[in-house]
Amino acid sequence: MSDRIETPPGGAAGDARAEDALDALLGEVSQRAEAPGEALMARIAAQGRAMQPRPGAAAPSGQGAGWLRALLGGWPVAGGLAAAAAAGVMIGGAPPAALTAFASDVMGQTVSYSLLSDADLYGLED
Repeated sequence: MSDRIETPPGGAAGDARAEDALDALLGEVSQRAEAPGEALMARIAAQGRAMQPRPGAAAPSGQGAGWLRALLGGWPVAGGLAAAAAAGVMIGGAPPAALTAFASDVMGQTVSYSLLSDADLYGLED
């Protein structure tokens, strides 16, 4: 392969004539502005109308807890909120020893409440 570009027979004068002829042809074609036919435009409009989404039925409002689900953002968010609430109740009801030690270090004192007295615990056994 060579880096040399070969010119066609006729030289540079032939290239100029070819370019002039091409420019004249493109100029002539660009001046012919043909509008699309009425039938084509009608088919395009009909196809566009057929592709438009149909309006759906209005969702019933105010039924049950639908507004709450919409407010929270759906079932996944409500499930996460319920899991976090359950974890908070468990940690609050029976805190781990490390949490009690941390609270005493931070606040200087701990307060513990017993929901069932010791006597009640023995009454639950058979």
